Amino acid sequence: MTVLVTGAARGLGRRLVDKFVREGYEVIATVRDRMRAGELAQLTGQNERLHLYEMNVSCWDSIYKCAQSVGEDFETIDLLINNAGVLFESDKVKRIMDVDVEVLRETIAVNTEGPILVLKAFYPLLQKSAAPGFYIITSEGRMNHHWHGMPVYSLSKIAAGKAAGIIGASVEEKFQVLAIHPGRMDTDMGHESAQIRPEEAAEGIYELATGQRVPESWYVDYLGRKMEA
Repeated sequence: MTVLVTGAARGLGRRLVDKFVREGYEVIATVRDRMRAGELAQLTGQNERLHLYEMNVSCWDSIYKCAQSVGEDFETIDLLINNAGVLFESDKVKRIMDVDVEVLRETIAVNTEGPILVLKAFYPLLQKSAAPGFYIITSEGRMNHHWHGMPVYSLSKIAAGKAAGIIGASVEEKFQVLAIHPGRMDTDMGHESAQIRPEEAAEGIYELATGQRVPESWYVDYLGRKMEA
Protein backbone atom coordinates (compact mmCIF):
# COMPACT_ATOMS: atom_id res chain seq x y z
CA MET A 1 0.00 0.00 0.00
CA THR A 2 1.18 3.49 -0.89
CA VAL A 3 0.08 6.19 1.56
CA LEU A 4 0.19 9.97 1.11
CA VAL A 5 0.05 12.18 4.20
CA THR A 6 -0.31 15.96 3.95
CA GLY A 7 1.02 18.25 6.67
CA ALA A 8 3.63 15.63 7.52
CA ALA A 9 6.35 17.75 9.14
CA ARG A 10 5.08 17.58 12.73
CA GLY A 11 2.25 16.61 15.04
CA LEU A 12 -0.18 13.93 13.92
CA GLY A 13 1.12 14.02 10.34
CA ARG A 14 4.62 13.13 11.47
CA ARG A 15 3.34 10.31 13.71
CA LEU A 16 1.30 8.90 10.83
CA VAL A 17 4.37 8.94 8.59
CA ASP A 18 6.46 7.20 11.25
CA LYS A 19 3.80 4.54 11.83
CA PHE A 20 3.21 3.61 8.20
CA VAL A 21 6.93 3.61 7.37
CA ARG A 22 7.68 1.46 10.41
CA GLU A 23 5.03 -1.03 9.28
CA GLY A 24 6.68 -1.33 5.86
CA TYR A 25 4.47 0.84 3.65
CA GLU A 26 5.56 3.28 0.96
CA VAL A 27 4.87 6.73 2.34
CA ILE A 28 4.63 10.00 0.43
CA ALA A 29 4.99 12.83 2.95
CA THR A 30 4.06 16.32 1.80
CA VAL A 31 5.16 19.50 3.54
CA ARG A 32 4.63 23.15 2.80
CA ASP A 33 8.35 23.94 2.81
CA ARG A 34 10.96 21.22 2.40
CA MET A 35 13.66 23.49 3.84
CA ARG A 36 11.69 23.70 7.11
CA ALA A 37 10.87 20.00 7.32
CA GLY A 38 13.80 19.43 9.67
CA GLU A 39 14.35 15.86 10.80
CA LEU A 40 11.78 14.51 8.37
CA ALA A 41 13.87 15.74 5.45
CA GLN A 42 16.92 14.01 6.88
CA LEU A 43 15.03 10.74 7.37
CA THR A 44 14.01 10.73 3.71
CA GLY A 45 17.59 10.04 2.71
CA GLN A 46 17.88 7.25 5.27
CA ASN A 47 14.73 5.28 4.43
CA GLU A 48 13.93 4.22 0.89
CA ARG A 49 10.22 3.87 1.71
CA LEU A 50 9.86 7.53 2.70
CA HIS A 51 9.42 10.11 -0.06
CA LEU A 52 9.20 13.85 0.60
CA TYR A 53 7.42 16.38 -1.63
CA GLU A 54 6.54 20.04 -1.27
CA MET A 55 2.86 20.97 -1.43
CA ASN A 56 0.94 23.99 -0.17
CA VAL A 57 -2.64 22.75 0.17
CA SER A 58 -4.00 26.30 -0.01
CA CYS A 59 -2.52 26.83 -3.50
CA TRP A 60 -3.91 24.96 -6.52
CA ASP A 61 -0.75 25.44 -8.59
CA SER A 62 1.34 23.87 -5.82
CA ILE A 63 -1.09 20.97 -5.40
CA TYR A 64 -1.26 20.30 -9.13
CA LYS A 65 2.52 20.44 -9.50
CA CYS A 66 2.96 18.01 -6.62
CA ALA A 67 0.40 15.61 -8.07
CA GLN A 68 2.22 15.64 -11.40
CA SER A 69 5.54 14.91 -9.68
CA VAL A 70 4.08 12.10 -7.59
CA GLY A 71 2.44 10.65 -10.70
CA GLU A 72 5.83 10.44 -12.38
CA ASP A 73 7.19 8.41 -9.46
CA PHE A 74 4.20 6.27 -8.48
CA GLU A 75 1.58 4.40 -10.47
CA THR A 76 -1.09 4.67 -7.80
CA ILE A 77 -1.96 5.97 -4.35
CA ASP A 78 -3.97 3.66 -2.11
CA LEU A 79 -4.63 5.99 0.81
CA LEU A 80 -4.55 9.78 1.05
CA ILE A 81 -4.73 11.28 4.54
CA ASN A 82 -5.57 14.98 4.50
CA ASN A 83 -3.92 16.00 7.75
CA ALA A 84 -2.64 19.51 6.91
CA GLY A 85 -4.38 22.10 9.04
CA VAL A 86 -3.89 25.49 10.67
CA LEU A 87 -5.06 27.17 13.86
CA PHE A 88 -3.91 30.76 14.32
CA GLU A 89 -3.47 32.36 17.73
CA SER A 90 -5.54 35.35 16.60
CA ASP A 91 -8.47 32.96 15.99
CA LYS A 92 -8.64 32.15 19.71
CA VAL A 93 -11.36 34.70 20.35
CA LYS A 94 -15.06 34.44 21.12
CA ARG A 95 -16.47 36.49 18.24
CA ILE A 96 -15.94 35.62 14.58
CA MET A 97 -16.09 39.30 13.61
CA ASP A 98 -12.90 39.87 15.63
CA VAL A 99 -10.85 37.46 13.50
CA ASP A 100 -8.45 39.02 11.01
CA VAL A 101 -9.62 38.72 7.40
CA GLU A 102 -6.41 37.07 6.18
CA VAL A 103 -6.53 34.54 9.03
CA LEU A 104 -10.11 33.72 8.08
CA ARG A 105 -9.20 33.22 4.43
CA GLU A 106 -6.08 31.14 5.12
CA THR A 107 -7.87 28.92 7.63
CA ILE A 108 -10.70 28.14 5.22
CA ALA A 109 -8.23 27.68 2.35
CA VAL A 110 -6.12 25.12 4.22
CA ASN A 111 -8.66 23.30 6.37
CA THR A 112 -11.69 23.21 4.07
CA GLU A 113 -10.72 23.93 0.48
CA GLY A 114 -7.42 22.06 0.75
CA PRO A 115 -8.80 18.49 0.94
CA ILE A 116 -11.17 19.15 -1.97
CA LEU A 117 -8.39 20.49 -4.19
CA VAL A 118 -6.10 17.64 -3.15
CA LEU A 119 -8.76 15.12 -4.15
CA LYS A 120 -9.20 16.85 -7.50
CA ALA A 121 -5.48 16.70 -8.25
CA PHE A 122 -4.75 13.20 -6.95
CA TYR A 123 -8.00 11.53 -8.00
CA PRO A 124 -6.47 9.89 -11.11
CA LEU A 125 -3.84 8.17 -8.94
CA LEU A 126 -6.37 7.13 -6.30
CA GLN A 127 -8.73 5.79 -8.93
CA LYS A 128 -6.10 3.30 -10.07
CA SER A 129 -6.11 1.62 -6.65
CA ALA A 130 -8.31 -1.44 -6.14
CA ALA A 131 -9.52 -0.09 -2.78
CA PRO A 132 -8.59 3.58 -2.36
CA GLY A 133 -9.03 5.51 0.86
CA PHE A 134 -9.49 9.25 1.30
CA TYR A 135 -9.41 10.53 4.87
CA ILE A 136 -9.97 14.07 6.11
CA ILE A 137 -8.77 14.87 9.62
CA THR A 138 -11.54 17.00 11.08
CA SER A 139 -12.58 17.71 14.68
CA GLU A 140 -15.42 17.08 17.09
CA GLY A 141 -17.36 20.16 15.95
CA ARG A 142 -21.03 19.63 15.08
CA MET A 143 -23.56 21.63 13.11
CA ASN A 144 -25.77 22.12 16.19
CA HIS A 145 -22.92 22.93 18.56
CA HIS A 146 -21.60 26.49 18.45
CA TRP A 147 -18.13 26.88 19.92
CA HIS A 148 -17.19 29.95 21.92
CA GLY A 149 -13.56 30.23 20.89
CA MET A 150 -11.63 29.41 17.69
CA PRO A 151 -14.65 30.40 15.59
CA VAL A 152 -13.04 30.22 12.16
CA TYR A 153 -11.14 27.00 12.91
CA SER A 154 -14.40 25.46 14.14
CA LEU A 155 -16.24 26.61 11.02
CA SER A 156 -13.51 25.28 8.74
CA LYS A 157 -13.47 21.84 10.35
CA ILE A 158 -17.25 21.46 10.34
CA ALA A 159 -17.21 22.36 6.65
CA ALA A 160 -14.39 19.89 6.03
CA GLY A 161 -16.46 17.16 7.63
CA LYS A 162 -19.40 18.04 5.38
CA ALA A 163 -17.00 17.97 2.43
CA ALA A 164 -16.06 14.40 3.33
CA GLY A 165 -19.71 13.38 3.13
CA ILE A 166 -20.14 15.06 -0.25
CA ILE A 167 -16.91 13.50 -1.53
CA GLY A 168 -18.11 10.09 -0.38
CA ALA A 169 -21.24 10.55 -2.48
CA SER A 170 -19.15 11.71 -5.46
CA VAL A 171 -16.62 8.91 -5.83
CA GLU A 172 -16.93 5.27 -6.82
CA GLU A 173 -18.19 2.69 -4.33
CA LYS A 174 -14.71 1.19 -3.96
CA PHE A 175 -13.52 4.33 -2.12
CA GLN A 176 -13.45 4.48 1.65
CA VAL A 177 -14.04 8.14 2.53
CA LEU A 178 -13.83 9.10 6.20
CA ALA A 179 -13.96 12.27 8.23
CA ILE A 180 -11.88 11.48 11.31
CA HIS A 181 -11.80 13.28 14.65
CA PRO A 182 -8.28 12.45 15.92
CA GLY A 183 -9.03 13.20 19.56
CA ARG A 184 -7.71 16.09 21.60
CA MET A 185 -4.00 15.55 21.06
CA ASP A 186 -0.93 16.96 22.76
CA THR A 187 0.46 18.78 19.72
CA ASP A 188 1.48 22.36 18.94
CA MET A 189 -2.14 23.01 17.99
CA GLY A 190 -3.80 21.27 20.92
CA HIS A 191 -1.69 21.52 24.08
CA GLU A 192 -4.36 23.38 26.05
CA SER A 193 -7.06 20.71 25.83
CA ALA A 194 -4.93 17.59 25.24
CA GLN A 195 -6.27 14.22 26.36
CA ILE A 196 -4.16 11.80 24.28
CA ARG A 197 -0.79 11.64 22.59
CA PRO A 198 -0.66 11.97 18.78
CA GLU A 199 0.89 8.49 18.64
CA GLU A 200 -2.38 7.07 19.95
CA ALA A 201 -4.38 8.83 17.24
CA ALA A 202 -1.93 7.65 14.57
CA GLU A 203 -2.25 4.07 15.79
CA GLY A 204 -6.04 4.20 15.60
CA ILE A 205 -6.03 5.73 12.12
CA TYR A 206 -3.52 3.10 11.00
CA GLU A 207 -5.86 0.36 12.24
CA LEU A 208 -8.76 1.91 10.34
CA ALA A 209 -6.67 2.07 7.18
CA THR A 210 -5.53 -1.54 7.44
CA GLY A 211 -8.90 -3.04 8.32
CA GLN A 212 -8.06 -3.85 11.92
CA ARG A 213 -10.89 -1.52 12.95
CA VAL A 214 -14.16 -1.18 11.07
CA PRO A 215 -15.54 2.37 11.07
CA GLU A 216 -19.08 2.68 12.40
CA SER A 217 -19.90 5.54 10.02
CA TRP A 218 -18.32 7.96 7.55
CA TYR A 219 -17.66 10.42 10.42
CA VAL A 220 -15.76 8.71 13.20
CA ASP A 221 -13.15 9.26 15.86
CA TYR A 222 -9.68 7.73 15.66
CA LEU A 223 -11.01 4.49 17.15
CA GLY A 224 -13.67 4.17 14.46
CA ARG A 225 -16.55 5.14 16.74
CA LYS A 226 -19.41 7.07 15.15
CA MET A 227 -19.37 10.83 15.71
CA GLU A 228 -22.54 12.92 15.73
CA ALA A 229 -22.63 15.16 12.66
